[in-house]
Amino acid sequence: MICEICGNSAVILKQLEHRVLGISHLIMCNNCCHQSFVPIDAVNHIRDDKNFSAEYAAIQKHIGTLLTDFNRKYFIDFSRLALCSHFVFIDDDMNILEIGPGFPGMFQQLKLTEKKLNLYATEPETVSKKLLEHYGVNCISNYFPSRECEQYLGQFDVVFACNVLYYFDNPIESLKKMIGMLKPGGIILIDILNNKIMDDGYYENNTMTHIFSKESLFLSIEKAGGEVKFLNTCCVKDPEKAYQNIGQPLNIYGKIIKKIKRVFKMSGYEETMKYLCQVTQLKYGNPEGQYIRSVIGNK
Repeated sequence: MICEICGNSAVILKQLEHRVLGISHLIMCNNCCHQSFVPIDAVNHIRDDKNFSAEYAAIQKHIGTLLTDFNRKYFIDFSRLALCSHFVFIDDDMNILEIGPGFPGMFQQLKLTEKKLNLYATEPETVSKKLLEHYGVNCISNYFPSRECEQYLGQFDVVFACNVLYYFDNPIESLKKMIGMLKPGGIILIDILNNKIMDDGYYENNTMTHIFSKESLFLSIEKAGGEVKFLNTCCVKDPEKAYQNIGQPLNIYGKIIKKIKRVFKMSGYEETMKYLCQVTQLKYGNPEGQYIRSVIGNK
């Protein structure tokens, strides 16, 4: 078998039932360590859409609880915004797009900057769209890429693509299209799970078709024609402290809002970034870190 990312040989790690592809081989590249699923019998496999829809409906039923948990975590984890701020000064009239956000966590943080931003998203789910609209987000398409998105080529200062790249059938082509959405000097922030921390539970309970290593993400960005400005693994520095903060959302929430409004009015973004990373309790460079994070520019 051949790796789709670097073209070298790949080995079969295991056989399992993928939620979308059916019985599949999980393969890993001998060179870049990229992992992907190859369906054994894609033609004859028919997904049970009735059960799949029922499962998703059960998730939507508890949307309030999910959103509450999400808010607690994301009002503490400002590290994505902090990293972007190191490369692009977030300022008035910027166009910012998030691909498949699901929930408005990133936009909630952007609102705290008190800048007049033009916010956009691609999002297929009705419930999520309503939440996004509440924060003034314009949903330009159900999916990315799409014909609707082509109307916005070269229009965005920042594109967030967090936890979405591994769902694309062809991640390199999808990256090319993301890069095409950028203005000159714009950036994309990619956030994906690190395949070094994957176990059978991740494989069996997700619909991802590609699982990246640092090496395979770097190669994908280069092949897509992007410029790698930053790429590293990250993990929580002090998990116990982070979870204690999440358990006290009201106190932490109030303090952070006051501080963020003050910090973003400072002239130095370096100071802003240091503070936000401190709040997040995030450490970059741990090879076993849960996430791989990258900032991409257009050449």
